[in-house]
Amino acid sequence: METIELVTAEGRTVRVEKELALKSGTIRHLLETLAQEDGSIPSEPLPLPNCAEKHLRAVIAWLERHRDDVPQTQEDIARQRFDLAIPDDDRKAFQAFHIDDIANILTAANYLDIQSLIDMLVKYVAKFIDDNNSSPQTLAKALNIKPRN
Repeated sequence: METIELVTAEGRTVRVEKELALKSGTIRHLLETLAQEDGSIPSEPLPLPNCAEKHLRAVIAWLERHRDDVPQTQEDIARQRFDLAIPDDDRKAFQAFHIDDIANILTAANYLDIQSLIDMLVKYVAKFIDDNNSSPQTLAKALNIKPRN
């Protein structure tokens, strides 16, 4: 199994299977740009200055859970866009994080260009907001937003 080393915003190195890393448009582009003349991947780690280690590891864990997913057609994506159903394993994994971390994982997924994870996180956040819609005060408390004075 071939792996790629990624360097997080904190300067820590994280190893990921090449097969999973290539699901990221950003990493795929970096590898194409930095590829050796023989087509091999670069030996030096790829810098990901916009990804904290905690959030990068969450992205990698999601990629591992979805490694065997069949690529979706544009029609499938359009049909599912407004369906807020979230697989149980994803819901449980996301619930392990504070909503602030979810926002940072979403930012990392956006930076890494992993559209299927972005879509899943947006659904999770929409459901989170919907589940906490009893009042603006309840939602503000859930999102840790301080009232203005």
